[in-house]
Amino acid sequence: MKIYNTLSGKKQEFIPLNANKVNMYACGITVSGEAHIGHAYQALIYDIIRKYLEKIGYEVTYARNYTDVDDKIIAKSNQTGIPADEYALQMIKNIDEQMSRLDVGEPTIWIKATECIGDIIDFVAKLIEKGHAYPTDKGDVYFSVDSFPSYGRLSHRNLEDAMNGVRVDNDEMKKNPLDFALWKSAKEGEPFWNSPWGKGRPGWHIECSAMNRKTFGDRIDIHGGGRDLIFPHHENEIAQTEALTGKQFVSYWIHNGLIKVNGQKMSKSLGNSLLLKDLLDKYSAETIKLALLQTNYRGDINVTDNLFPEAQKHLLDFYGVFASAIKSNIEIFGENETIDKEFNACMDDDFNTALAISNLYGYFKKIKSKINQGDKTAGADLNQIKKTYSLLGLFKANAIEFIQKYQVKESANVDIPKEVIDIAEERLVARKNKDWAKSDELRDKLSSMGYVIKDSKDGYTLEKTEKTEKKTQIDKENHKELANIKTDRNARFSKKIINLADQRLKAIQNNDWLTADMLSAKINKLGCIIIDSPNNYVLIGLPKQQEGKEVIFPKYIIELADVVAMARYNKAIETEKYYTNLLKEKGFTINICKDGSYTLNGNTKDFEVQFDTIKEQDKKSKNDFPVYVIELADLVFSARKEKDQAKEKEFAEKLDKMGYVVIDGENDYVIKIK
Repeated sequence: MKIYNTLSGKKQEFIPLNANKVNMYACGITVSGEAHIGHAYQALIYDIIRKYLEKIGYEVTYARNYTDVDDKIIAKSNQTGIPADEYALQMIKNIDEQMSRLDVGEPTIWIKATECIGDIIDFVAKLIEKGHAYPTDKGDVYFSVDSFPSYGRLSHRNLEDAMNGVRVDNDEMKKNPLDFALWKSAKEGEPFWNSPWGKGRPGWHIECSAMNRKTFGDRIDIHGGGRDLIFPHHENEIAQTEALTGKQFVSYWIHNGLIKVNGQKMSKSLGNSLLLKDLLDKYSAETIKLALLQTNYRGDINVTDNLFPEAQKHLLDFYGVFASAIKSNIEIFGENETIDKEFNACMDDDFNTALAISNLYGYFKKIKSKINQGDKTAGADLNQIKKTYSLLGLFKANAIEFIQKYQVKESANVDIPKEVIDIAEERLVARKNKDWAKSDELRDKLSSMGYVIKDSKDGYTLEKTEKTEKKTQIDKENHKELANIKTDRNARFSKKIINLADQRLKAIQNNDWLTADMLSAKINKLGCIIIDSPNNYVLIGLPKQQEGKEVIFPKYIIELADVVAMARYNKAIETEKYYTNLLKEKGFTINICKDGSYTLNGNTKDFEVQFDTIKEQDKKSKNDFPVYVIELADLVFSARKEKDQAKEKEFAEKLDKMGYVVIDGENDYVIKIK
């Protein structure tokens, strides 16, 4: 088997350090944001490499890391107000969920940077002792590039090239601009650990070297990562590790290509990042894998609008051959050694998944012909494909079920214009992300175009109607009016709440939904609910004038009063009138002061009794609640009917945070104030 080694710049015969035992490490994710398609691709490639090495008889110990302390994570912590360690843990959990959905295997060993602080400090101290590193008066420690003569051999550049090819931190305390930080002195508000050089935290590059050494010792067989890590990250790993041990650190350096979107490099600055969860909401894990593995792992992947739809179409065709065999009473059983040998030959040539995938088209063409001729050997061919290509994560599903699940939208929407389907797909993603305001907006847009969308467990169906479906609930219209008005928010809510709401708005604009959800929870805990509008938000809840005082009115009444006051301030006459009448129906009157504050009058005991003794005839009163509450309640009720406990719990918890609970009746439900 030959592997392309970045260090030598050519393919080399693979010879492990220790007989048939292979130690392999791949750089993982810095958990400062959601997992995107680039993270997924890298994780997929090294999972496949590990599995193939195991298939041909090697005993592989595969380690992968999470960088859970880093400048970007600290920046996110400061932005959200969530402690860095808590933010990192929540992000790791979210990323793990998405990787599990993609069906990427777990490494043998997971390592976190924060679990190796003692090892890192020891590593740095020894480099100082050997004269390869130096501390500064500020408490930083830098690696001296000049002390390591072979610096640059991985990236095949000299020091002058390195200076021109990378941005460097021009700290005046550095001896050489290329010297890199091993230990960073703590700044105010940052997480820190005590060290011989004062309070601080590790630099990025030293983390991987220390984690590697803790896990495997001085040397490893394979080190992987994206091509963007060759310089400076992996170059620096070599320098600091080999300076310490005096031994060759890695035998084989493997680097996968990068993701481009319509020819441009994928990056947050360009706004073209493809989040993994968004892709998984739209396509199957196998579709994503087929699309990515059609390119040699060392080459860049250009994601165009057709990449994933075309892959799904091919995958449906492949599964259609399995289904055809089943319908023809051909048993999918037996072996075809030729298929497996040809697959191994592809993988032995630097893990050439692109060639292995291209072979599938010829295999399935021949199998179709066999099925048409009633040749039972087609079953052995299909079984071998299923067995062999499962290593790439393909053909693991039940063929009939896969076709029924993923072909339903295509067949149901075959005569519907692409622009309509695009809006429906965008709405599907919004619903998956619990962005109910966006979902509502897109549903109305479809309705105005003459289409009704019906949600189902597996997605949606579209139906063309002669008349545009319209919602006539006045509270929804008033809610939309309120959500779009411009408000002087600082005049009505505390600075702390406004800061959290502003941070959440930025997170949504950056498609950082995890951060947005966490900030929503913080805002909820402060007694407020946030409603999104296209480029803004509206806060509903306890106004500044009443903060810190004992609240004697039910939360729902305070929310209604707040809407009235906000509507008065913005001269939204119909909204003010509607919510004032709602308050009156509940037995409350409101007096709004000139400064925007208000006083409420009413019998809270009568109110509590009213909602503690809801009867059958009260069910119609659910329409008195805000539209976003009604929509969540509808989802809870639907999930219960479908016995989908996960979804029921998810939406019920969201309602619970707002202070509501859904009580079931025979054919309907009642919303109750907690």
